[in-house]
Amino acid sequence: METATIAPTQRASAPRLAPEVEEELVRYEARVDAFLRGDLGAEEFKAFRLMHGVYGQRQQGVHMIRVKVPHGDLTPAQFRRLAELSESSSNGIGHVTTRSDVQFHYVPLDQTPTFLRRLAEVGLTTREACGNTVRNVTACFLAGVCRFEAFDVTPYADLVSRYFLRHPLVQALPRKFKISASGCSTDCALAGIHDLGIVATVRIVGAKTERGLKLYVGGGLGAFPIPAQLLEAFVPAEELLAHVEAILRVYEAHGERKDRNRARIKFLVQKLGVAEFRRLYLEALDVVRSEGKRYPTIGESVLDIEAVDEVHAPAEGTPFAPKAAPAGATPYEVWRTANVLEQKQKGFYAVQVLLVRGNLTAAQFRGLADVAERHASGRIRTTIHQNVSLEWIAEADLPAVFEGLSAIGLAEAGALGIHDVVACPGSTTCQIGITKAIELGAALHDRFVGRFAKEPDLAGVRVRISGCPNSCGHHHIGSLGFFGTSRNVDGEPVPHYQVLVGGSGDGETVRIGRPVLRVPSARVPETVERLITLYRERRGAGETFDAFYRRIEIAVVKGRLADLADVPPREVDPAVREDWGGGFTLKGVGKGECSA
Repeated sequence: METATIAPTQRASAPRLAPEVEEELVRYEARVDAFLRGDLGAEEFKAFRLMHGVYGQRQQGVHMIRVKVPHGDLTPAQFRRLAELSESSSNGIGHVTTRSDVQFHYVPLDQTPTFLRRLAEVGLTTREACGNTVRNVTACFLAGVCRFEAFDVTPYADLVSRYFLRHPLVQALPRKFKISASGCSTDCALAGIHDLGIVATVRIVGAKTERGLKLYVGGGLGAFPIPAQLLEAFVPAEELLAHVEAILRVYEAHGERKDRNRARIKFLVQKLGVAEFRRLYLEALDVVRSEGKRYPTIGESVLDIEAVDEVHAPAEGTPFAPKAAPAGATPYEVWRTANVLEQKQKGFYAVQVLLVRGNLTAAQFRGLADVAERHASGRIRTTIHQNVSLEWIAEADLPAVFEGLSAIGLAEAGALGIHDVVACPGSTTCQIGITKAIELGAALHDRFVGRFAKEPDLAGVRVRISGCPNSCGHHHIGSLGFFGTSRNVDGEPVPHYQVLVGGSGDGETVRIGRPVLRVPSARVPETVERLITLYRERRGAGETFDAFYRRIEIAVVKGRLADLADVPPREVDPAVREDWGGGFTLKGVGKGECSA
């Protein structure tokens, strides 16, 4: 049956704050006041503010606020509120993260209560954006419109997000717990690197098509990357919450609580083995079912998209097959070829908006809100690629969308191309950051921008950068991955990046990048150029960049880069000892607050 060709109903204007939200905000304000008066200890207050999404940052006296954006969905009104808050309390910039959240930096602590209240007024929260709890639930940014999906996973991601927000079970887990939801086996939400990955599937029983969800458990990156393992091949969609709760109960009861470095669920699955973990999970599921709980249903979800989404026969292939614009194409034609995707709803399109550094200015927040209202049925999504997706755009409106984006500096072509670099903030603001990953990302963007249209073999190359080994920039699953380190040369710390090649997170099969060697930060762009040249010289017929770097011997790659690893004396080339963005120091590097 053909899917309906109307846009999802938008969420209503934010109602008066719910009692539990009002109580939470009043309690937060009181705790901030107590801390500022000296009546509340720093460690106790740290744990409290983290549960409310307020992080310390490298700079003293200011904080980072992380706004949760379940499945990336935002309204124009919410975008305008984010613009307002970026100006009134932050540095005028919002940063989209690899969990589809939006972060604001340089917020004075005494302004955070007002910040959180203004978010709540438009239906947004920072609650449990940090701490040992269920973090933001992500979903494929094309969910509901993708031609390749089995069905729309947005309502299911929404249910999980809302059900476990403030849930007693998840207030003190052994460590953080990350959940993703994808609509097809392309797995754009990266189930394989999550504590729990959910992937839509269907099965035919007689004449009936049944919706189901595959569950992957125990994935994660960080210093010890481990791919997730299949736990359930088919869970009836209406039973999802019970199964998620059972998994969380096993983790809460059996997860490591003494050694924080071994406390993620991936280590529990590794320790027990997936068979034993499955046994414990099935026991927990029996207990959950015996309790006779009434779980909320899709129809009770605030974001009810089921009314316009029906199971359909998905298209074959992938939504991100590289495409090249014709020779002599206009800027609009290049943009349309690279950034515009046809929806499964005939006559409508989704537009990918590339954000350099993952950043939006206040003016860009407002401009995107305007474009979405006029041309995209008010639908805005932040993505795990640190971009924005606009949906439900009629073909006739695409030129106007291009013009609207051009006016705010966001009509750059090549979203998800080699110059669309994913990078965490690194040492610009992060307490544990070693290098300025976000600045290196901007440098690589500037180096390669425009080349994807002329060099189509680079269209599928993904570059991912983290400022330390913790992989907030997902460096392990990049075609080319880099994470920041420091190397002592002649008694002086010099910023370096570990180079990884051949990683991938697509297709329900995680491939961890292969380590090569470390190069100075200043030489990363040249490193990328040499890796491209090596690929072109030695690739097989039709061989992709990723496939080549999964095949070639690492010794060959290392030989091509070896001379770049040498650091000359400072008097010969002082620039090699500096980081992107200027200078380099390990002063200020401290203990992270991720699980405080």
